Amino acid sequence: MLAVMRKGSEYTAEQLGRLLDAPLSSVRRVLGSDQALTRVDKRATERGQVYSLAGTARGFARHQDLRVRPDLTSTLTGYTATFESQRALAELTRR
Repeated sequence: MLAVMRKGSEYTAEQLGRLLDAPLSSVRRVLGSDQALTRVDKRATERGQVYSLAGTARGFARHQDLRVRPDLTSTLTGYTATFESQRALAELTRR
């Protein structure tokens, strides 16, 4: 299911069912699972519940996805690398 979803796009359960050619009940069961909580964002709209890849559909810097994934990684790893490179650059320009 995650392979079908594109970053920045929101999908209803019905749309995902059509894309996957899967029964709607199965799609809803997967989206309601604990594994989906770490990889998919869910929010209520006038269309009903919409789903998107975690941290991608709300625009830049509206929120930070701080969830820890099942493989014990998070987006904080990327933030740390960015801060370290900025710190190194600041030290170079200070000299």
